[in-house]
Amino acid sequence: MRSLIENYRNQTAGHCGSGAMRNLLYHYCKLDLPEGVVFGLGSGLDAAFFNVDHVDPPFMLFGRSGSMETDLTQALDIDYRETLQADDTLAWQEVRDEVAAGNPTMLAGDIYYLDYRKFFVWFYSIGL
Repeated sequence: MRSLIENYRNQTAGHCGSGAMRNLLYHYCKLDLPEGVVFGLGSGLDAAFFNVDHVDPPFMLFGRSGSMETDLTQALDIDYRETLQADDTLAWQEVRDEVAAGNPTMLAGDIYYLDYRKFFVWFYSIGL
């Protein structure tokens, strides 16, 4: 089954999360914000300090925070909900149902599995 949401404006972006949120904000709220503003309002940049043997410096800078979407919608006072589905088959069916109903939906995934990328890194399990 293929579905196309006719009235969805999908602009290309520099980054997946901030670009997808920019597009969804426009679709659902008619907010036409630049991607950089979406990233900034979502407190997108993230850093972590840790104490792990043989790791120097004990610091990591991430291109985005894990809570960027939630932080953004809280800053803008917009109703936003994330749901987790442990069953991959059921999760995919839920997403397909949303799209078939005409509701653009954002997914979280691990960039490790994107075969078109030139390097492979686990996005969700850093394992410190």
